Amino acid sequence: MGGRYVGIDLHRRRSVIYTMNADGEKLDCVRIANDGLGLLEQVSRAGADCEVVIEATYGWYWAVDLLRDAGFSVHLSHPSGNDWGNRRVKNDERDARDLADLLRLGRLAEAWIAPPHVREARELVRYRAKLVQLRSGLKAQVHAVMAKEGVLPQLVDMFGPGGQRLLDDRGYQAIQALDGIGPTMAAIFVTEIGDVTRFRSPEALCSWAGLTPRHRESDTKVTRGRITKQGPKIVRWAALEAVVRYHGGERLRVDFHRIAERRGKNKARVAVARKLLTLIYHGLRDGEIRCLRTTVAA
Repeated sequence: MGGRYVGIDLHRRRSVIYTMNADGEKLDCVRIANDGLGLLEQVSRAGADCEVVIEATYGWYWAVDLLRDAGFSVHLSHPSGNDWGNRRVKNDERDARDLADLLRLGRLAEAWIAPPHVREARELVRYRAKLVQLRSGLKAQVHAVMAKEGVLPQLVDMFGPGGQRLLDDRGYQAIQALDGIGPTMAAIFVTEIGDVTRFRSPEALCSWAGLTPRHRESDTKVTRGRITKQGPKIVRWAALEAVVRYHGGERLRVDFHRIAERRGKNKARVAVARKLLTLIYHGLRDGEIRCLRTTVAA
């Protein structure tokens, strides 16, 4: 059974596995759901001495480690190192076949399969670099906002303890008492909403944020449709994101489940996001959210 080559076009949920012999003739081609046992079973059909190739695309770690641990000879294809040419037809089977064929012909541009401990360290370093980039960008945005308002930094390090106190206010601190709202989310609401008293009511704030349904009246007919999605997209995102995990916290979770049972989770998230924005309105206006204080006291 020597001289068999297996090309795997790996995707997140499903993969195509193409097997050919030493002459490039097709022996098998199947599409499987990504499952460890299923992958091993299909590759094993080509024989224990087959050569396997997987492209170094998103999520390759698990498949490569699984096959190598099972004793297979695995090659990692470099995504940009192989010239696929201007193919008229491109599909998953063709991709898997071409991978196997490049390996068979000895033309495969291979990437290094880093050991698991190196990959883990690499992920940590890359993630830290992303966070540093994000932090630098956010700092630059704060300075840009201050510059637009003609405010000069009073401290050398605006982001040390002294600088944080300069940027904080009562409303910023108050809304962080809400489940799902930390310093970053609170900063979004404070900076995007600005002076909350410019809105005559919480309902007006929700309307400005695009979280209220479209309202149309004609004669005696009233129609309410989907939310308008007008206003700042980032505020809608922040309100909905705050609801996703905690469902509004202890105070709003009952409302979320009640609406979800009746109208579905998506509508429940929007409805609770409006309720959350109402609490944010009071927190920014009053520097506290009284209903939370009452809950704690009880």
